Amino acid sequence: MKHTDGPWEIPGANLFRIVAPSAPHQNKPAGLCPPYPWAVIADVDPDSLGGEQAAANARLIAAAPDSLSALTALEAQVRPYSL
Repeated sequence: MKHTDGPWEIPGANLFRIVAPSAPHQNKPAGLCPPYPWAVIADVDPDSLGGEQAAANARLIAAAPDSLSALTALEAQVRPYSL
């Protein structure tokens, strides 16, 4: 499985963008804006869901690397007991 290493975070007041601050930005942004110092993982559109649900989705996405880590550790512990 390949993905951008965590941690993933929601930067500052932008509740709808998830970034990986320790990973470099892979693509040049369009327009005149400067390159981001981090990799943008996702943008959640608050207009399509409503602000509260979009912010909750962003938090869930940002937690993905930690969730994967926890599930991988759990799998290693229960594997000896599987049939």
